[in-house]
Amino acid sequence: MLIPDIGSAEKWKKYFKGNIAVALGYCERVLGIFNNLKIRGGDVVTKKIVAGVIGRDTIGHWRDIQEIFSEFFGIKCVNCDEIIKSIVIGIPAEQVLQKASLKFEDSELVKFTEELFLLLSRVLKVSNVNLEEHDIERKIERDLSALVNNPLRIVEIVKGFYDSLRSLLPLYNGFTFFLMVSRSITNTLLEKYFKSLDLEMLNRFGIRFREENICSNIKVFIHEKESVGNYITLLISTIYNIFNRSKGLKRFIGDVNEEERFISEMLKVIDDVYRDLGVHKEQTFYTALYRGAISTHVKAKYTHIITHVRIDAKRDAAHIHTLTINCENFVKLLEPYIITGLAYIKNVIKEEKDVLKVTIDMYVPSSIIWL
Repeated sequence: MLIPDIGSAEKWKKYFKGNIAVALGYCERVLGIFNNLKIRGGDVVTKKIVAGVIGRDTIGHWRDIQEIFSEFFGIKCVNCDEIIKSIVIGIPAEQVLQKASLKFEDSELVKFTEELFLLLSRVLKVSNVNLEEHDIERKIERDLSALVNNPLRIVEIVKGFYDSLRSLLPLYNGFTFFLMVSRSITNTLLEKYFKSLDLEMLNRFGIRFREENICSNIKVFIHEKESVGNYITLLISTIYNIFNRSKGLKRFIGDVNEEERFISEMLKVIDDVYRDLGVHKEQTFYTALYRGAISTHVKAKYTHIITHVRIDAKRDAAHIHTLTINCENFVKLLEPYIITGLAYIKNVIKEEKDVLKVTIDMYVPSSIIWL
């Protein structure tokens, strides 16, 4: 398993000024295009753009253009098929576009992009990394002007948007991967895999942790609520939501099953991580997590579990459904899944003086559970 080199402050700056800033720029562009088209409503220029009939080269691509506007932006062109046929035989577009109308529907993808824009903006603000000033309004104007001349450009812009999001996902980005696996990371894992990492340096970029004593001798570092790490965790979830709802755009943007791909790739290396950490699989442990779960989602290759574990500090024991094990052993069995991003401690609540209720969110191979 490859652990990314994330110890350099300069590399962190590049992450924020590169990956984060580029994705933010694309969010601004696609939202700017959508809002401008919506304000214009059904004027002739907007109809031409959405119908995809401006310029000789775009006539053959009108289905692609309309599909992008419909699937991503929720803008449907009504009666446009008949209009295209008329334009193909030489009738001027302005003459027949009066028969077309645009229908603006609520778009989940636009809503998620708005959420993403807010999260990316928050990440940059909390990171204390200053970006060069850029005139986004002028950029949007150039995009709209380009679309007037050639609406096929919308395919390029939307593909660029998805490429920028993909480059931020933990499977392809070492910095995002670290921020994901450190949602709740033990001191043992930090020392083993990120030994030279300077937590003070991370703090300067708004990556802050709080400490929880889960067991008598084990500390767990958890992202603070208003920290970059927590916002990146939310951001990853939002990007996965965007891809999961983009099946209608698959032929433009490629595979959309990014979350499943990450889980599958990490499950391929889990046995190597067990060996590296010197941990032996305990099928009874994972079965107890499953049987005591408050939520499960079973698939052929993996099972998603959300479950409660009660930690008794006096006895230094973890109670999982009907299973009771030593607290340190509980953490050790969890660590291979934490360092691969397949598990994290979602919540820690003090129920009584010496009792903690810990919520675990985890993906495990379905084969490891006795159903």
